Amino acid sequence: MTELQAGDVLPEGRLTARDLVALELGLHFLHRHFQGEPIGALWPILSGYVVVEPELEPVVRRLRHRMGDMSRRGYWRLSLDLYRRLPAEVRGFDRTDDPTKKINDQTCFVPRRSSVCPERFDRYEAALTDPVPYALEPARPQAAPGELYTFLRRDKVEERVRIPDDVEVLPAPLALAPRQQREREAWRLSFEEDLAKVAERFDAALADQPEISNRNWVDRLEKIVFCAVDDDTGKLVEMPATFDIDGVEHIVGLMNSGKSTLADLITGDRVEKGFHVTLVVGSVTDVYAKVSFLRSVGIDAVPLVGKNSRTEHAARYWRSTLATSAGVFPADEDPAADFVNTICLLDPLRETNQPEWAPLTPDSFPCRNALRSTDGENKLHDCPLLAVCPHQETERRVAKAQVWVTTAPGLVASRAEPAKAKMRWLEACQHHSDLIIIDEADNVQQDLDDRFVQYETLVAPGEGWTDRTTIGKVGGFDRIGRRQLRDRNVRRFNDYDRIHQRAIDKLYELVLNDEGLYEVIGKAPFTGFSLLLQVARIMHGLPLKRMDDNAAIEDAADGFFREHLEIFTEGVLAAVPDGIAPMVTALQADIPDEDTIDEAISDWLTEHAPQGQRDHVRANLAMLTMLFQAGFWASRITMSFFEMSTLYPAVAETLPLDDEETFWRQQPPRDYQPLIPEAPMGNLLALQWLPNRLGDTGALRVMWIRGVGRWLLHHMHDLLEPEGIQGPHVILTSATSWAPGSSFYHVPIAPSAVLREPPEDREALAQSKLWFRKSLRPDGKKPVAVSGRQGTERNDALRQLVSGICMPRPGAVVSLLEQVRADLDQDRKQVLFVVLSGAEAKLVAEHINLRTPYSARNVTPDADDPGQYGLHRRMITKFPESGDDILVAAEMAIQRGYNILNANRTAALGAVFYLARIHPPPTDPKFPLSLINQRAMAYLLDPAGTAMPLSSIAEAAKKLGNRARADWYNLMSRPVFFRRLDDRTERPAFVANALVPMGQTIGRSIRGHQPTHVILTDAAFAPRHADPDEQAPDTQRTSLIVAADRHLTSLLTEPTGTASPEKIRDHAIAEATWGLLGDLFHNRDMGH
Repeated sequence: MTELQAGDVLPEGRLTARDLVALELGLHFLHRHFQGEPIGALWPILSGYVVVEPELEPVVRRLRHRMGDMSRRGYWRLSLDLYRRLPAEVRGFDRTDDPTKKINDQTCFVPRRSSVCPERFDRYEAALTDPVPYALEPARPQAAPGELYTFLRRDKVEERVRIPDDVEVLPAPLALAPRQQREREAWRLSFEEDLAKVAERFDAALADQPEISNRNWVDRLEKIVFCAVDDDTGKLVEMPATFDIDGVEHIVGLMNSGKSTLADLITGDRVEKGFHVTLVVGSVTDVYAKVSFLRSVGIDAVPLVGKNSRTEHAARYWRSTLATSAGVFPADEDPAADFVNTICLLDPLRETNQPEWAPLTPDSFPCRNALRSTDGENKLHDCPLLAVCPHQETERRVAKAQVWVTTAPGLVASRAEPAKAKMRWLEACQHHSDLIIIDEADNVQQDLDDRFVQYETLVAPGEGWTDRTTIGKVGGFDRIGRRQLRDRNVRRFNDYDRIHQRAIDKLYELVLNDEGLYEVIGKAPFTGFSLLLQVARIMHGLPLKRMDDNAAIEDAADGFFREHLEIFTEGVLAAVPDGIAPMVTALQADIPDEDTIDEAISDWLTEHAPQGQRDHVRANLAMLTMLFQAGFWASRITMSFFEMSTLYPAVAETLPLDDEETFWRQQPPRDYQPLIPEAPMGNLLALQWLPNRLGDTGALRVMWIRGVGRWLLHHMHDLLEPEGIQGPHVILTSATSWAPGSSFYHVPIAPSAVLREPPEDREALAQSKLWFRKSLRPDGKKPVAVSGRQGTERNDALRQLVSGICMPRPGAVVSLLEQVRADLDQDRKQVLFVVLSGAEAKLVAEHINLRTPYSARNVTPDADDPGQYGLHRRMITKFPESGDDILVAAEMAIQRGYNILNANRTAALGAVFYLARIHPPPTDPKFPLSLINQRAMAYLLDPAGTAMPLSSIAEAAKKLGNRARADWYNLMSRPVFFRRLDDRTERPAFVANALVPMGQTIGRSIRGHQPTHVILTDAAFAPRHADPDEQAPDTQRTSLIVAADRHLTSLLTEPTGTASPEKIRDHAIAEATWGLLGDLFHNRDMGH
């Protein structure tokens, strides 16, 4: 590369030497290992959509690392088009097709001799052969006593601090070091010889610690009914003497079946035998609780909590500790308290003396690589007090600790510290942990998906990407008189920036001046594709917000869009057909005339009105013209944003722009770019309008899938295996991570074990009941439906429903609530009301307390003011002691992580009332995104093989990309409504997604294997059945109850005698995990 950088070898404004080498490395790989394949084959190979031979896996990994940004599909194509323009003597490859044409996915390259860097191919081969070393953390000296240093706070304000003369500088904490090679051996654990002894040790250690309630380990182990899956027959083998752990093990079981008990006992056994364990739990509160318990039984456990959030989490810890203490100050010692100190020992030594002085926050602590000398050398130093600093308790212990405890975000995103190499904790686990146990694996899967969706705010006061980028670009131009415009990439970036700015302005003009457009866009994600599709639908007389029953008209509208409007979704048209030239010319005029634009679009819409719809089109011209323009500009916004982000690596240094950590305000960790598969549809984007509080403007953000995050869950055991590092064993546990069909929760790794409840408990659970009970509106004619209502109408419906439950109906002696409570044991008469948001929980609790004879508490986030009736989420285990009748909670706040037990250590909540049908907000993008990730993972689990003929890899990749893009546009172009879902894949996923949180929430009421009562009260659960005037029965399209029953019946139907072991296995697992819910829905009481 040095020869390429020297002199005038590379023309200015084309490819940099770094990009040229990275590009040719990719071409060399294709020619060397997939000779004859075109360039379109590279991205599916790099992302894992094509299976390569085992010996090629490390080569592919090295290629992704060394290509860097060049491995991104968009940047690869862009750079290849610049590459073809380089002088022939510079290039190491020639294309085999017409060299004057633009590069496409079917273009092939072959190597050629070059007098420039003739040894390049040897270097490329070495790059594919030699391991990629870690980037090392620079070794910094510790600051010296008596010297003055400066450091920058997070807000870029410089501080000065002098180290006292009498400070004793102790050796810095031991740093983690990466391994060069590592092998993993399978384990066999015995219940009697291994786990039973750990249970005895735990009980002995807790004997003199009565304040700890997590006890009785021998008894708990004896109650576990462990069933291993026999791979040969698919049947469950109950209570084997031993079980194996090898690679990934997936263990499922009903709530309270002993999954957490088993995980802790395995941890104790592995630690006792000298192995290192990492535990992944649901929240930072759980992290500290787990650390506290493990240290109480003699295990050296430390929490891994992100530096930037430590202040917040420490505050919550102390609030919770003080709130649950019997006295003013805690009397019992908590081992976790050592790790929640947010004091910097250098803070009092700062020389700052200003009125606005405030203590440093942890993200500004000058711990490592932060103290700069003032002796003229400007060298960076570490704090000399690391060995004694209370804030560094975790960092001091982490290298020798037996157990690390963290959350999924902490594992994936937080940097390992102290470490000799730059890595995240997940990578550190590959080198140092022997076992990772992941609790609530289905929730972790969602966390990982979310981690690799980038939400970038384009426009917002003071923080929008669009304006920040333009200001940075203009500032760079101003400094050196625009000399950067010699660079072709800078010129392209500048052109796209102008397009981007204008498109943003035009979309804002439309939204701010026409309330009708805001009603169409709402808060749902939208694209130019979705808005222009709405134009076609309106022109054909179809409704905006729902599908029409006339399939022929739906197909006609879709065909019209494809023929006439899809061309505008390209953003920038390479060639403008004559038929649309007047519109495009008017829209793109330097000084546009609004009348001319409206006239051109109106004439075109009228001329192209479908047969019989001309009058309808004319009547809706204002709306159609507005939607057409919005779709046109939205397409240009996403196109220009993508092109600018693609060009960023090539222009960041030249302009200059901010480094990538600040250029993007929120992005997935770059460390995973060489690891995570790219989404199959490529870097497609959607926009979302977020209105401000006053409603007079709003923020605009872009949503961008940067990778298939859930892939990490499948590869935590072999993440670095291509580099010769066999990672830890992994155990995934959850009650609901085996949920076939669910796009959110199903983890498609066949469970190797199932935990069952004892037979006597199974009989108790079988007594559980599910009722559907409607309430009528005050007029007594129509049922109360909450789902589908918004604003005041929804709030009124909730109040009416609560009154209908808590107060006797006309002519009745007792209320529905009292009927249910009469059937409950005396110590289980408290009940749970479930709604869909915290605001709804607060409203319902207020209504109960003020308008009914009952008392209620509503669950609030730990960081919020609880108000008059609120109960912080961390305190809900104390609800049984409150004496209140009803706990009101949003479903997502109650379903996991907390056991609400009475004095007999069984579920205090005897019944669960659902006040609203389970349905995410129609504009929430998470459901369509989960479907996209589910389908991507299906491709990755069953990729194409290498036996396919030459050039078929690129062709298969093209078909895969086209199919995925069609899914993206289809799913992101419309809000989610239950009745409108596709019956083949979308509805089953929606139903399965709804059943998981329902199962988890109901699980709060069966702890101790107690029977429960589930009462569905929103008429939307079964709208036809609830309506006294409706004669037709509900179907799976109208009723979630019917759809859930059908889904569960399909899971629980006994396999035939000729069924495969896999079918037998799946049924056995479903029976253990979904049998209770299946019985509830199948034997439901629908009332009258």
